[in-house]
Amino acid sequence: MCTAITKAAPRFLVPRSPRRAFTLVELLVVIAIIGILVALLLPAIQSAREAARRTDCLNRLRQMGVAAHGYHDSKLRLMHHGSEKLRPSPSRPNPDDFNGLSSQALLLPYMEDKAVIDLVDQSTHWRNQTIEVKTTPLLFFKCPSQDALELTDLLASDRYEETPLRCHYFAIFGAKPETCPSPGGRPPDPPEDTYTMVRCRAPRTGLPGEGGGMATNGVLFVDSDLPFNRITDGLSNTILYGECSWDAGINMTWLAANDNQGTVESGNWVFNGKNIVHPINSAAFPRSWPEQGMAAVNYHDVSLGSKHPGGCHVVMCDGSAHFVSETIEIATLKAMGSRSSGEVYESPF
Repeated sequence: MCTAITKAAPRFLVPRSPRRAFTLVELLVVIAIIGILVALLLPAIQSAREAARRTDCLNRLRQMGVAAHGYHDSKLRLMHHGSEKLRPSPSRPNPDDFNGLSSQALLLPYMEDKAVIDLVDQSTHWRNQTIEVKTTPLLFFKCPSQDALELTDLLASDRYEETPLRCHYFAIFGAKPETCPSPGGRPPDPPEDTYTMVRCRAPRTGLPGEGGGMATNGVLFVDSDLPFNRITDGLSNTILYGECSWDAGINMTWLAANDNQGTVESGNWVFNGKNIVHPINSAAFPRSWPEQGMAAVNYHDVSLGSKHPGGCHVVMCDGSAHFVSETIEIATLKAMGSRSSGEVYESPF
């Protein structure tokens, strides 16, 4: 048998074109496009992060408002800020001793965090608390937009350290007139004639109580003992706590209010609280080395403020929390800080 033999068709090799690399120009164009995309995305990412921090900050203040209502329901009054009396004991027979604790510290038994309910011994002055208490940071008292560590006056004696122990939500003492009145001088015009003060004396008068002064027309101050029915301007119209989380100067730890075991008249310095006298983000304590053009004021008159763009947060006496623009009129801000001035203002919220 014969087998047919066929020849395979010849294959023609097609030459392959050489591999082509990116040119320098193309590489630069790609890098430029990536850079533009990153530049467009980064602000959006940062803005989203700040929006989240701002919402978190608002919620922290709102929880303080809820805790304050729990305190009031229990004791039928709001917190003192530094003059909560200590229970007399054999080792402390004086019935007029005070624990010096901040109103923020008094809120802890009414906060949702079970770990802090019994953290503070409210029968002991804040200087005599355990080292655990004095070195425990409480994040729900801090704005998440501020740095974790800040310069803190640990002993009220010019000894400063970088710590996480500060509080950013300050008790509002009330509204303050532009200046402390001079002896025999003309009284302030309404409504500032309702802005009651203590230790507010013009300097170099030689009178007792000379100093920058603390307002007592708000809701939380040393010696305050206020039920809600004494806030005649309305709970929704009066600030309970205001945010002071910007770089405005030194402060004590969240634990402390009055450094003296006495009333407001016994000392000039009260911590974690402020008068309302300057616009938001406008006035700092001199030791903070404020920017040029910024007012340098005494400790109690540092303005509210924050690192949130354009303003700061407050919580009102009804427990509602709001963002307040730094463009708000100072007269309106003062009206919000006083509890019974009779001022009527258009809500900035």
